[in-house]
Amino acid sequence: MITTKLSDVEFFSSCINTDIPELSDISFLAKNGDISEATHVFAGYIRNFLKNESEMAKRKQGLLPSYDTLKKEAERVKGHTLISCRVPYTFGGVIDWEFNPTYNNYKEWPWVLNRHFDWSHLANYYLVSGDEAFAFERASQYLSWAVQAQCPDDVLDHPNGSIGETKCWRTLEAAIRMTCWPGYIKIFSQSPSVSDDVITVFFKSVCEHGRHLSKSVSERNFLIQEMNREVNTT
Repeated sequence: MITTKLSDVEFFSSCINTDIPELSDISFLAKNGDISEATHVFAGYIRNFLKNESEMAKRKQGLLPSYDTLKKEAERVKGHTLISCRVPYTFGGVIDWEFNPTYNNYKEWPWVLNRHFDWSHLANYYLVSGDEAFAFERASQYLSWAVQAQCPDDVLDHPNGSIGETKCWRTLEAAIRMTCWPGYIKIFSQSPSVSDDVITVFFKSVCEHGRHLSKSVSERNFLIQEMNREVNTT
């Protein structure tokens, strides 16, 4: 299992509603060391729960741009050319989510990169093509982010929450991710390229986002985004 600040045992025993019949034994499994089975049970429940949402997303294909446009943008992202603040950059093998390629060290570039808007291109093209290479790429990019972008222990002491030095966990980006990510998981939840571990790490991170945003001390537009997403992640 990919390491996050939120442990597997805590997630399965404290963050899951065990009143749901399908998940009633998940805390017992985790506390007894059977993390693999707990992960399998949880991911199976999520796939079944989101099955109708995935089908509904497919029925909205007509609202998407042309197939050629979708493919072009998805291949760009698959090739690790990501765009932030209208400035593209091509990463090598692994995307560095804290890297800033701008000549003047423009701080917004890594912040906006961590809103993960480019993942929408992988999701939309997968929706119309069913090409598993793009589901696999989305899972790979997500896991690379989860490994690198460990949730801060606390919000930094700053008028705008965690705006300080962290490039992945400014509270505005954390809130915006909770707007984008649910749509992505609905589309990819049925993919065989998205493993039980990926689904579980995804929802562990959602819990971390909720906890992080609940500690926010922001104001104005930051606060509006944070409160909106906090309600939907806790």
